[in-house]
Amino acid sequence: MFNLSAISQAPVITVIGSSNMDMVISAPHIPAPGETILGSDFEMLPGGKGANQAVTIARLTNQVNFITNLGSDSMGKELINVYDREKMNMSLISEDSSTSTGVALITIDRKGENCIVVSPGANGLLSSSMIDQHLDVIIGSGMIVTQMEIPVATIKHLLTISKDHNKKLLLNPAPAEHIASLDLEGLFLLTPNRGEASLITEVELNNETGYLKAATKLRDRGIQNVVITLGKEGAFVCCDDFTGIVDSFEAEVVDTTGAGDVFNGAIAVALNSGIKINEAVSFANRAASIAVGKKGAQTAIPTLGQISVYYR
Repeated sequence: MFNLSAISQAPVITVIGSSNMDMVISAPHIPAPGETILGSDFEMLPGGKGANQAVTIARLTNQVNFITNLGSDSMGKELINVYDREKMNMSLISEDSSTSTGVALITIDRKGENCIVVSPGANGLLSSSMIDQHLDVIIGSGMIVTQMEIPVATIKHLLTISKDHNKKLLLNPAPAEHIASLDLEGLFLLTPNRGEASLITEVELNNETGYLKAATKLRDRGIQNVVITLGKEGAFVCCDDFTGIVDSFEAEVVDTTGAGDVFNGAIAVALNSGIKINEAVSFANRAASIAVGKKGAQTAIPTLGQISVYYR
């Protein structure tokens, strides 16, 4: 059992990624192509993979650097207020008057499963030059975290920065369709879910043999550590120190939106604190199991205090 006090003593993490306003509607089931159904509750909630992961880190550590790009519209201003309340480094957040803030349209069914369509907006203009404006902050971080809801050219630039400055970079390959174009040699951690890992490696992930085959193919690209998230089955870890499944925790599922982002934020916090990878994955599984019990992405993210009760 690791000591959670290590988290408060760790260096700050920098997240570079997307910010969205999520428009969420509840429905009896996910509609089929051409089908119109009547939903019920509708909410506008802060989201975006980058922001979800940054908020997770902020709630677990009380500090995070978040580099993102918003439109200078009402949704962008609302998100700025959210990030201010979460005690993020506000000097790293850009506003772009030429485009809108990113938007996600989310349908949630009775089982808590979801279907998401994203309009990137300002996220698609988060450029390498914008990253370079904050290079000192990035280099001074304990870890860098990013996802693929920002331009591929920017991801490539971050990979180069992490190699040139020997920084640990966590890449959450979501969405995963452009991952083949990336040079992943030396990448610290890749965290695909089951579907993303199958898409990237062209391996069927139906059992532990498949998980190992896919993870090995990814590590053959020079990735140091691979963690494949498997939802209620836990996560499959493949690295020098540990290979195998780390079990999930029982949870009453209300909404799975953002659970993967909570996992990524939490595993970054644990690894940045020097916690062993299998224990870090268990910690991240615990955080995600709490998050799925509430509706919304950021509204469901737990604090360190809510997680710590399981480690007493």
